[in-house]
Amino acid sequence: MSGSLTLSLHVPESYDNITSLNDYVRMARVTNNGDMLADALENRAKVFFDQGEHSRAYQDAQYLITLIPLEARGYLLRGHLLQKHYGFDCWELRETYKVALANVSPDDYSYPLLRLYYHRVDRVLRRSRKDVLDLPTDVCDIIFGYMPFENLAVATGVSKRWRHYVLGHPMLWRHIDVVYRRQLANRRLIVSNLDFLSHACPERVRDVQVKTFAMAGLTDWLLQQPWMQVTSLDLHVVLCTTHDLNRLLAHLGAQLTSLTLEGMRLSVGEMLRAIQRHCRRLRYFGTDGAMDDNTLIMSASGYGIVTTLPMQTLVFCRPVRLDTILPYCRHLRFLYMVDQEPTSSFWHRLWRTDRNDSVGELQRAIQRYQLPLQIFHYTSSCSNSLKHEMPALDDEPESISATSTRFSNNKAAAGDSDYGDKKVGLRTLSMVGNQAVQASTLYAFLHNCANTLQELDMRRCSAWRMVLAEYQAGRAFDLPWLRVLKVCDLPETDCGALDLFLGHCTRLQVLEITGELSFTDDRLLRMVARSELRRLKIGERVDGTLQGVRNLLEHAPRLTVADVLIISPFVQKHLADALVSRQDNRI
Repeated sequence: MSGSLTLSLHVPESYDNITSLNDYVRMARVTNNGDMLADALENRAKVFFDQGEHSRAYQDAQYLITLIPLEARGYLLRGHLLQKHYGFDCWELRETYKVALANVSPDDYSYPLLRLYYHRVDRVLRRSRKDVLDLPTDVCDIIFGYMPFENLAVATGVSKRWRHYVLGHPMLWRHIDVVYRRQLANRRLIVSNLDFLSHACPERVRDVQVKTFAMAGLTDWLLQQPWMQVTSLDLHVVLCTTHDLNRLLAHLGAQLTSLTLEGMRLSVGEMLRAIQRHCRRLRYFGTDGAMDDNTLIMSASGYGIVTTLPMQTLVFCRPVRLDTILPYCRHLRFLYMVDQEPTSSFWHRLWRTDRNDSVGELQRAIQRYQLPLQIFHYTSSCSNSLKHEMPALDDEPESISATSTRFSNNKAAAGDSDYGDKKVGLRTLSMVGNQAVQASTLYAFLHNCANTLQELDMRRCSAWRMVLAEYQAGRAFDLPWLRVLKVCDLPETDCGALDLFLGHCTRLQVLEITGELSFTDDRLLRMVARSELRRLKIGERVDGTLQGVRNLLEHAPRLTVADVLIISPFVQKHLADALVSRQDNRI
């Protein structure tokens, strides 16, 4: 039999059978027929939309956009759905056409139509934007307090990067549905009073933060919202009993991955037992609760939480008995101690037991139980935004290691073949503002984790100068994987000691230093001449002449102009003068 057989299917413009449309989509993929696939996706999206399944309709439009030869039709389809949904008075519709004009070739037959729609939507929005706040387009968080702002829906359409709202006035709730419909990427709801929760809440919310005075009302409201898939819960609640907490977690616990409990008159032991009973996916737990020794007796029932759950982050805002918790935290990677004011004996017990045993509770847990702890962050100052600075918590537990690169710099280490299996051990140590830890204790701990430590923050740590003194006394050790070092208030007399310390950090890439230093000091020049140094921050009390600045720049071959931050205006002027003659824009 000669000749060829060509299969051609036509999708009718009005088709209400989803099953048949699914068949057409599959057939188009098999036959690699782009036009047929576009027709099928367009018709299926319109049917989905008419049936109220808006998210699935937008998914088909987005999929069509990803098909390079058909992306113009995808943008037109998405614009059609948005226009049908909101009309022309829609910021997201304008952004869709704007992105389309940037990505679609001017030679495409749909380009003039996209440009026409863009200008039409732009004119409509300009006429309706009389009282809209001129807000930046890259704001990630909005806080709306008591302000008479009527056109909230239009304002929130300005930016696609907004992620959460703090609503402080009932007047704003008339717009809440419009706000969330237009901001499809939003996942977070923050309210300051449970009275607001009587209103309808968007289905796409995943992160809820509540500041209130009673738990019962919140639980009752959540029970009435079975469609909410809350994975992150941040509660600032005063009136809460053990029964209230168990009742709430019985409803939400199965889906929670992050939980913060503050302002409750419950011991941490009571909280942990409730979590163990109901939360099987929890990876983050933060609290300002007090530790009750009676509830901290180690037992399988009391601390099964750390053996049965993938708990990876713990945050404590008061001194805690780590020796009763750490041996069971087999998955713990991030330990934060916020607003701590412990005594010297606390740090002595934590880091080191006695002069003959240089391994304290924390280091013993890391070594004995192969604890995968990567970050220990201590601060004695208020840090309400600490949770937002932590690695993001995604749905999959494995993803947290990828998000920790901002702090531990393990991205670079992962590419080093000679790093071997050194995955167990502390990678980030932050002792900002610590005035209690003893120098010998800190020195011993640094020595124990020297082979894994990658980031060291010793700003305002009183024991740091004594650690440098140990190096000057000949008791030095290498930190082969240290990439980030931050120190401040360094006197000129310690410049040589720091230079000696940096000589043992062969992979240092980021140096942040403030103090009474001089660019004419050869020791400072040697510091910045490290072969791996890529970013340098020098404080305002660093003095220097033009010739000194030039000497500094000549000794730093890896640094670029954008990598150097010198706070002093006087020195900045010299830096600018020194860069004028550089043609290659390198320091």
